[in-house]
Amino acid sequence: MPARYILTGRPLCGKTSLAAWLCRRLPQPVLGVRTLCTGRCAAGPLFSLQNLATGALAPISCEADGAVRAVPETFDTFGVQALRAARESGAPTVLVKERSLRLIFINTN
Repeated sequence: MPARYILTGRPLCGKTSLAAWLCRRLPQPVLGVRTLCTGRCAAGPLFSLQNLATGALAPISCEADGAVRAVPETFDTFGVQALRAARESGAPTVLVKERSLRLIFINTN
């Protein structure tokens, strides 16, 4: 039976750990997208969006003028493509883990 899990909460409360625990126990493969810290600059951490099907990464933040700036078009292109492919693949579990929303969505068929 299909199930949807929505995990939300304040920073550093364990959402990512709980999502990882759930995904290890849910039907495989798990496809979708997640946010990863992929570097640092003088202004702070830099993040990328990862396609769980291919492992490909696309930056969602960059350093500009001494600050960390968002790259919102990554979601509109790379993120949408990865989620569309996950949906169309018939994968039993789809994960959307996006850092700035403080929300994790898991959908199982």
